This record gives sequence, C-alpha cells and structure tokens, in this order.
Amino acid sequence: MGNTTSGEAAKKTAEQEEEARKASEAARAAHNRSLKPKLANGMTRILDAGDLMFLNTRLPVTPRASVWSALYLSYRDGKSFTSLVHSVRNIKNTLIIIKDDGGQVFGLFAGDQWKLPEDLDEEATKEKARAARESRMGRKYVPKKSEGDANFFGDGNCALVGIKPDQSLHRPTRQNSNFMYLQTKWPEKEANGLAMGGMVTRRL
Repeated sequence: MGNTTSGEAAKKTAEQEEEARKASEAARAAHNRSLKPKLANGMTRILDAGDLMFLNTRLPVTPRASVWSALYLSYRDGKSFTSLVHSVRNIKNTLIIIKDDGGQVFGLFAGDQWKLPEDLDEEATKEKARAARESRMGRKYVPKKSEGDANFFGDGNCALVGIKPDQSLHRPTRQNSNFMYLQTKWPEKEANGLAMGGMVTRRL
C-alpha cells in the first residue's frame, strides 16, 4: 500500500513539473511574441525574427509599438531616394534599414522627424514669431538654437544600429547637436543625402 501511494505521488509530482514546464514555455513564447513587432503594409526581406526582437527591445522609443508600418520598401516602391525622403519626411520614430553590397545590415533610428531645409526654415519663422509675441506680452522667450552645424537638426533621440553580422547600438556623444541631416537640392551633389552625425563635408 505504501509503495503504491509513493508511486502515485511521484507520478503526480512529475505531471505537475511537466505542466509547469509547459506553462513556462508558453509564457516565454508569449513574451517573445510581444517583443517581436508585426509588420504592416509590407514584409521585410532583410530582417529576420531575431533582428526584429533585438531592435524592438533596444531602440530608444517609448512606448514600444506592437505593429510597425513599412513606409518604404525598395522592392515595392523602387530604389528612389526621392521616394524614401517623401516616405519619412515629417514622421517621428522611423527606422531606416540598409543592406550594403557586402551583405552587412545596419540602420538609422530617428525619434525626431526627418526635415528638409524648407521645413527647418518654417520652424525658424514660427520660433521668431513666437518670440516677438511673447516679447509684446512682456514675457521672455528664447528661440531654440542649435549648438552645431545649422544644416543639422534633431533632439538627440537617435541611434546608429548594427544588425548583421553583429548587433550593436550607438547613441550620440552629444559633443554637438549634429544629429540628423537631410538635403535634396544642394548644387553640390555630394552634399545631398540623408545622414546622422559628422559634418556636411564629412558625414557618417
């Protein structure tokens, strides 16, 4: 009788352990699914599930989105810089993924909006108008001023991301405010482009 009871207890313990293991695996799977965002409006041909989880857990954005919208896909929208700019202009929290001819994959995350010079000029005009308005009301207002190259913009909530072959995340040093750069109409064609960091004559 004692051996039977002992055997039943051992069987019950084993069943409980198996149930606990399955519950743990299910919870882990659910957690992993929550870390991997769903892609809307298209599918990536560059990133795999592990890449998406890495990006969603490391990018400096809050709250984390459960669905990412594909604003631009080269295979869908054509390899056009103009189309890319049109897709990301004045949009916050964008991630641009690039795969070079050597197979390396990297990205640029921008928490602030990508802005063309005309967008920056419009902002500057609004800032001056606000300063004048506040002055008339007897209040002091200091317009926002960049501490770097005037061609750059952004609030520092950005990052360069290494994805393949190695995963890495590089935040700004904040030695200056040369965070983001976007230009399409300069006569000097080498100055046209999209970049993070550096200077107009030496961009990253």
